[in-house]
Amino acid sequence: MAKASHNIDALKVPPRLFTRREAVRTLAGASALALAGFVLPGCSRGGSNSSVDVLTVSDDAVTTLDAYSEIDDPKSMYKITDVAEFPTGTMFFSSTEGKAAALCVGETAKPLSTVSLVNLANGTMRQVLDKAQGHSEGYSIYGVGCGDTVLGWVESNYLTGDWRVYSAPINGLALGQVSLLDEGDANYDAPEITCSLGTVYWIVQPAEKGSKTKEDSLLKIANGGSVSTAYTSHGRFNGGLYSNGDTICAMPRADASGVIYQLTAFTNGAAVASQAMPRGYRPQSAIYLRNRFAFGIKASYDYGDGIFNVGTYYSADGSQWLRLIKTPITPPGYCRGWLCCKSGSRTVFVDMTRKRYFTIDAPSGTENQGDYPVVLGETNAVYNYATITRLEGENEVSLVVLRKIEPVSI
Repeated sequence: MAKASHNIDALKVPPRLFTRREAVRTLAGASALALAGFVLPGCSRGGSNSSVDVLTVSDDAVTTLDAYSEIDDPKSMYKITDVAEFPTGTMFFSSTEGKAAALCVGETAKPLSTVSLVNLANGTMRQVLDKAQGHSEGYSIYGVGCGDTVLGWVESNYLTGDWRVYSAPINGLALGQVSLLDEGDANYDAPEITCSLGTVYWIVQPAEKGSKTKEDSLLKIANGGSVSTAYTSHGRFNGGLYSNGDTICAMPRADASGVIYQLTAFTNGAAVASQAMPRGYRPQSAIYLRNRFAFGIKASYDYGDGIFNVGTYYSADGSQWLRLIKTPITPPGYCRGWLCCKSGSRTVFVDMTRKRYFTIDAPSGTENQGDYPVVLGETNAVYNYATITRLEGENEVSLVVLRKIEPVSI
């Protein structure tokens, strides 16, 4: 697959449905992700593999918001606070409500990117990495994760394909001693990375066009500088890593004939739950939420019974499922009793007990891009950020706005 162009402007105003990770790849000149989930012809509905217990959901077990009532006065259901404004190109990554890592565009192409820590309560920002550790060797910061007490990041040399994984402890908005956790060359993809509390997780897998394609793929972890392998997948992982408090969700291959991806939840590096998807399914995203998996598929399949359509799926009771019909970008979360999810350019809040919902539009000036959640999973407040364009005098100015959304408790 061809390398993406070295274009800082591509990050400043990402196109519709362009995710944070895809934007970083464009910025760093890494290979573009292939879109998953196009209709798979030649398969009958209900396709499965008898060697594993794949998820089966009947057509009549799935409902949409058409079966729910929209709340008449939604503004009485929430409070919005504009926390702070940041330079265009700022992207946020976090698994905690206290702070986030901000990946920022460098003022010049060298360094290409920097990292700051942001206090989500008041928007205070402090730069902690003014360049990559390997800056003098041609490395740029490629991906970042932030937990309560640790920052993890990936550096990539987009000319050679070499990469390194680093971590450092966090104290307030200050960074401690940096540790090199892992490194590899162009025969392995630059890793996906996330953090959970004080643990760093990253995926190492052979590049599809490298010389190591027969090797296994690994989910690795580090806590306090000690590196180990949490999971070995006999084949490439699907998608990235999604954090919810002390738990992360990955999508390794199941040990079965054919290609079956298995949603797997990990706490402190140990697998605590798993669910195999129907054969050939490639979820766009997945998370372990209130002891159940939620996932989204980006385009329809021609099999799969109740879960064959585009959308985000979640079941609060394990039998009846709610499908949010918009193309998924992030998995859902819970906030003060509401199931919440980015749905198109809006954020939707669903009371699954009373079967009602309301939506909140993205800030004005975002055009069709909408906003994007900072923290996934179960939270006490929803933090979203958006790139907006507004007039200041006769000039158009672009900037990133961070908002805090607090729904009423139910």
